[in-house]
Amino acid sequence: MFIFIYTTLFEFIHPYLRIGIVVIVYMLLILVGFRNTKRKMKDEIEIKFGKNDT
Repeated sequence: MFIFIYTTLFEFIHPYLRIGIVVIVYMLLILVGFRNTKRKMKDEIEIKFGKNDT
């Protein structure tokens, strides 16, 4: 009985966990890519217009 309940729970939980892990990984990749793009754009703007000399 315990083994049957455990396997059915595992079959239900495992795909959802896999979907959640994939979503989290994709979100992290998107955030890292966005940060890198933002940093590159900032560097290009500084090169284009020159740094603020005070």
